[in-house]
Amino acid sequence: MNWIMVMKMTTIRSRLKTSRALHLMKFRERLKDLKNNWPAIQQKKRVIIHIPSRGYSQSIRDSLVDYHNLQNSQMGRICDINDPNVEVIYISPIDLDNDMQQYYQKLLGMGVTAEGSHMTETDTKVKFIVPDHLDAFPGLNFCLSTILLYSAQTLKRLKRLIAGKEAYIVPGLMHRDDMELSEVLNVPVVAAEPDLVHLYSTNQEPREYSLMLTSLCLLQSLIFILRSSCLSCLLH
Repeated sequence: MNWIMVMKMTTIRSRLKTSRALHLMKFRERLKDLKNNWPAIQQKKRVIIHIPSRGYSQSIRDSLVDYHNLQNSQMGRICDINDPNVEVIYISPIDLDNDMQQYYQKLLGMGVTAEGSHMTETDTKVKFIVPDHLDAFPGLNFCLSTILLYSAQTLKRLKRLIAGKEAYIVPGLMHRDDMELSEVLNVPVVAAEPDLVHLYSTNQEPREYSLMLTSLCLLQSLIFILRSSCLSCLLH
């Protein structure tokens, strides 16, 4: 009996390894296509899916206080709608009621575009989406990308919203599940591969690691507040 279980587990591990290798290959191909076609994409209507997930290791996530609100500190990403060609889908790590969503949309509506005209129709240019399984894993401290991956209804909604449109994902701190989301939604992720992101963290002490990654995430959120034309610099 034990031998049968060992064989089954070996087969499952082999299939997972093959699947992940295939997803990684497709991840690289999508990002390469985005880079090559960016000059044309930049001139067209497009959708940016912001997933402000912080894919720390489980031990780091467990040590952080108010982890989900920490992920939501990148709300400034919605300013990408300053570009008239951009629609933003913001995946929220906390529950946003209608009043809170209207508050942010009113703030955005008071802004001015780069061309000097006031922004309008922010309710159609920015959409706040809360994963339907946000509260399904209490105490586990899953990162936002993992929760979204397990939220089937939310993924179906995302597919409808981006159907027939140019779209790409802008993550927080890259996690393996961001790469899986790229596969499920069939859109590129503007980030390095998960293993590369975490490569230089293996010898860090937990506190140093947490501080370093927090600084990186804050820096990344500031970068993406800028006009999305800066994206071409990040792709080279």
